[in-house]
Amino acid sequence: MTPVSTSETLTCLGLMSGTSCDGLDIACVRFGPGPGPVMEVLHAESYDYPPDLREQLLSFIKRGRADFSTVSTVNFALARLWSDRIGIFLRDHGFKPEDIDYIGSHGQTVWHQPRAVEWAGVATASTWQIGDPSVLAALCGIPVVGDFRPADMALGGQGAPLVPYFDHIFFAGSGQNVVSINIGGISNLTYIPADGDMAGSVAFDCGAGNMLIDAACRYYFNRSYDKDGQYASAGKISGELTTALEEWDAFRRQPLPKSTGREDYDGRFVEKIIKKADSLNLPGRDVLATLTRYAADTINEAVERFVLPLGQVDAMYVAGGGAKNPLLMEALGNNRFGAEVAATDERGLPAEFKEAVAFALFARQTVMGRAINVPEATGASRREICGKICEVLR
Repeated sequence: MTPVSTSETLTCLGLMSGTSCDGLDIACVRFGPGPGPVMEVLHAESYDYPPDLREQLLSFIKRGRADFSTVSTVNFALARLWSDRIGIFLRDHGFKPEDIDYIGSHGQTVWHQPRAVEWAGVATASTWQIGDPSVLAALCGIPVVGDFRPADMALGGQGAPLVPYFDHIFFAGSGQNVVSINIGGISNLTYIPADGDMAGSVAFDCGAGNMLIDAACRYYFNRSYDKDGQYASAGKISGELTTALEEWDAFRRQPLPKSTGREDYDGRFVEKIIKKADSLNLPGRDVLATLTRYAADTINEAVERFVLPLGQVDAMYVAGGGAKNPLLMEALGNNRFGAEVAATDERGLPAEFKEAVAFALFARQTVMGRAINVPEATGASRREICGKICEVLR
C-alpha cells in the first residue's frame, strides 16, 4: 500500500474498549494536513456493554485460559458488536460509511506479557488484542487499522504505553512542563517537557487505576463503579490496608520501562484485598476510600520517582474515567510538588474519550507511513510503523 499523503484531510473514527470492559468509546476526529496534524473532535459517544455481556467478557479474560473455540468466537463476536455500535454512531450523527476514511481500533486486550518468557527454547514477550480488525472492516465497509502493539514488541519494546505519541502532539507547544495522565482500569502517564523534545520525555504505566476500585465496588455494593466517588467519600482510609497494598503491589516498584494490565491485578489480588479488609472489619466504603487514595498516591509517587529528576512539573492533565471522580482528582491535587491538576476538558479534549481520539490519530499516522511508538516509553530499539491496515472495496 502506498502511504496516504500528509497533505490530505482525513476523517477517522477511534475505538477504545479498555481493561474495565465497561463499554466501547467512539470518537470521530477530523485531521488537517501536516505530519503533526491539527485535530478537531467532531463527535464522541460511549456505548455501555449490557451487564451480562460485560460479566461474560470479564470472566473470559480473568480465566487466563480458554479453549480455541471460545477465543475464536469472542474475537469475531466483539467485531460484530462494535460494527453494530459504529452503525448507530454514524446514523445518529448523520454520517455514511463512505464519509469515514479510516477506523483506528485498539481492540480488547485479553493478554499482555511485556516481559519475555521461554517457549520451546524461544524467549519472547507477547500481547493479544481481540475484536478482529479485518472482520470489523468487512462489516462496516470502512478500512480499519488495528493491532498496534506487536510491531513495537517485536523490536524489544513492551507495546505500551502507546498514548505518549498522542500526548506529545496534543500538548507540545504549551510552554509548560506537563504530565498527561490517563486513569482507566490501569493508570499511565506521559511527561512532555516545555520544549516538546521526545528525548527529554518519559512515559509508562503507573499501576492500577480504576480496576481495583471497580472490583471492590462490585463486591461490596453491586455497582460497576463508584460514581462520583460517593461511596469512597463516606469512608475512611485504612493505614493497615494501605501498607498491605504497598507490600503486594510488585509492579509499583518496578523500574522503567514498564507496562501492565489485568495480569498484575487479577482476581487473586482482589481476593487478598477483601480477605485483609475482612480481618480488619473494614466496611466497604473504607475499602473504597483506601483504594481511591492508593490509586492517586501511586501516580503521584511515580511522578516523584521518575519525572521530577527530569524537570519540574507545572501542570497535570487527567483523562479517562478517573477524571470524573472528584475524590481521586482531589487526592492527585494534594501532591507534594505543587503541580496544578485539571481534567483535559480544560484543554478542549474530552477526558472520557482521550484514548479513542488517540487511536483515530494512530490510524491516520499509520496509513501515512509514520511511526507512532515512542521507544523512550516502550523500550523498543527504534521507531516503527505500527498497526495492521485492513482495506475494503469501496
